[in-house]
Amino acid sequence: MNLTRGYNNTANVSAANGSFRGLAPDPFAKVRIFAFGSAIYMLVISFITILANGFLLVVFLVDPRKTLKSPTSYFLIALAISDLLTGMIHLPLYSSCFIVNYLQGPMNVLSLCRDVLLNLALTQSSITMTTSFLIVFAFTVTQF
Repeated sequence: MNLTRGYNNTANVSAANGSFRGLAPDPFAKVRIFAFGSAIYMLVISFITILANGFLLVVFLVDPRKTLKSPTSYFLIALAISDLLTGMIHLPLYSSCFIVNYLQGPMNVLSLCRDVLLNLALTQSSITMTTSFLIVFAFTVTQF
């Protein structure tokens, strides 16, 4: 399809294909879509984590028959608190940075997100995952 008659055939072909001179297609289009999908997934998982661990802690607090006051139950309480902190801090921080990545592209991510939020999320996730591992390990040792 020839849009202009006879001037520049390469410009005509590229204009017919939808890309114009000076406007390159976004090389990070798939990365941006993946970042947005990951952000939505993390927000859903964050909501489910907060809800489930919150209900678990409420059950431990409101136990009328005091059947959940055994020593091994405290391992589960500590694990629920650790997972609750992960759902409240770690997942929303990462998902907000992924949304910024979707809106601005991976090369233009705000320095606040890149420097502060990701470092805070990394530190918090290291603490809570190590704590979760040690709690599960201690629980396993006590059951063995």
